[in-house]
Amino acid sequence: MPEIKPQTRNVTTTTAVEITINDREPIERCLGDAGKEWREHMGAGRDEGQNLTEEDVLKHWAFNASSNNIWDISELDGWADVEKGVVTMRAEVIDVEVER
Repeated sequence: MPEIKPQTRNVTTTTAVEITINDREPIERCLGDAGKEWREHMGAGRDEGQNLTEEDVLKHWAFNASSNNIWDISELDGWADVEKGVVTMRAEVIDVEVER
C-alpha cells in the first residue's frame, strides 16, 4: 500500500445568522456596569473597565450559532436562566470556498 502524505486544505465559509430577540433583557444584562461579569465570560476582548456593547453580545451569539450549532441562547453556558425561545438564532451558509 502506498504511503499517504497528509494534506492541509483551507476552507472558508461565509455564514449569515438571523437573531430573533423577543425580550431585550438578555442583552441589557450585559451592557453598562451591570455587564462587568459578562466581559470575561463572553470573550469579547474588552479591556478592564470597558463595557460590552450590543454588537459584542450579538457577535457572541452569532459565533455560537454558526460555530457551535447553538440555536437558542438558553443552551449557552451562563444563559440557562433565560426562557427557551426568548432569543433564537438561525444560521445559513452563504458561501463555501476551498483554497486550491
